[in-house]
Amino acid sequence: MGLNLNLRDARGAPADDSNRLGHLEGGAKATFFARLWGGITLNNHDEPFFRHYTQCCNLARSSRHAHLVASRNNNDVLDVVDEVKTGTAREEVIQRLVAFMHSKGNYDAGDDVITAECILALAMRTWLMCNLGSLGGEVNIDQRQLRWERGSIQSLLKDAFPVEYKVKERVRLDRSFKALNLEALASIEVLWTDNLLDHLLLHDPSDDGRPFRVLLFHHTRFLEYHRKSDIFPPGFIAETTKTLALLLPGYDKATRQWFNKERKRNKGLDETACMCGFLDADQRSIDSFVFWRDRLAILKQAYDESEPRTVLQWWKDGRNSVQWATFWVAVLVLALTVFLGVVQVVEGGLQVYKAYHPS
Repeated sequence: MGLNLNLRDARGAPADDSNRLGHLEGGAKATFFARLWGGITLNNHDEPFFRHYTQCCNLARSSRHAHLVASRNNNDVLDVVDEVKTGTAREEVIQRLVAFMHSKGNYDAGDDVITAECILALAMRTWLMCNLGSLGGEVNIDQRQLRWERGSIQSLLKDAFPVEYKVKERVRLDRSFKALNLEALASIEVLWTDNLLDHLLLHDPSDDGRPFRVLLFHHTRFLEYHRKSDIFPPGFIAETTKTLALLLPGYDKATRQWFNKERKRNKGLDETACMCGFLDADQRSIDSFVFWRDRLAILKQAYDESEPRTVLQWWKDGRNSVQWATFWVAVLVLALTVFLGVVQVVEGGLQVYKAYHPS
């Protein structure tokens, strides 16, 4: 049996409080990181990952089965990840977890299965940053969740990120197509997500008046962890990184300034998301994307079809040079007409005044 969980009484406190679920301080972070990612060295850019892990643990502990989950520790999560890495099917992982828990005799009927599924979901969100199953304490309906019911994790991710194109229209990914302009020109709100399943997902305007919203996965360091991994489909990690280089071009000063403001508002943002390199013309072609092609095409279509709503947006919007020039020529003509009209009115008023007051 591959699992080697440090099981304790589900109703008792962990034997080692320093290793309790979600609690990582000092050298514990480096130890946890080394075991999870192997040869990758921990650095200051990895804080967003640990913030994500802590948030997931807090969600698990806020469920109605919190007293069961709270008895687990960080090593339990790593043990499950190690088991899944070997290609073990989901049903077998759950079976082994349940067997360990049931052997302690401290769980009510069904509680062992519930706790096993929660720990597995937590382990997958930690290792893969994908919402595969529920943690029990979440209420965010905007987040996509995928149920892992059977088979290996590799087969699930292959189905989750297929190479298929439903959108057949050709689109041009010009240099103006970036996250900054999604908000500034198209009024598409950019939201940041820790769930890879939600990357580039566009939400339509809602009944409460919220505009279009697009979710961007920002954990570039996480993508680096998996660059040599065979868990995700071949080429998937590199292409995901390329989408960030497309929407967050680090060479663009305005984008860097905008992203720095976003980081001040969202403390958990990975600052390396705006450091993904430069894309040449061939790399910007929609045909160079296979996993994210449909979502990019839908987002670009929404971007192209949007109309400026304010004078400032009209001034900044250079997507259609003919339309831009036509609009501002019309504004200029209107302004001149109004100005000349005012001049004529003032001149006429002065003439009337002089007619009655010749001296």
